[in-house]
Amino acid sequence: QLQQLLQDVAGMEVAATSGPPEALSAEENKQPSEWTSPTSPPFPYQIYHVWARLKALNACRSFANLPELPLLVSANTAEPLACAYLLGARGVSRCAALSTHDPLRYLFVVDVVFALVSV
Repeated sequence: QLQQLLQDVAGMEVAATSGPPEALSAEENKQPSEWTSPTSPPFPYQIYHVWARLKALNACRSFANLPELPLLVSANTAEPLACAYLLGARGVSRCAALSTHDPLRYLFVVDVVFALVSV
């Protein structure tokens, strides 16, 4: 079953919620298995742990001669877009904040990070 899943999945997309930036306190900086709060962790925490597991999965896929799965992000504010860029996301959607954030837009163009914007 795992082999079939590895062949069928084409990518991973992580979606950020709308709202103000979420700060990550030292108390919240723990392993996912230790997260006991009823609220969701901040987006930078979530995307980092998805990225770390995706890197491990891609190493297994490479060993099996399968293509890497890209990290894709759905976010409409600058902070999640910056997190996505720093972790090597290959594409973003719902990224209206790019139109008002020149440095991020420049980095996305230079590194060819695909952006899907709904109008």
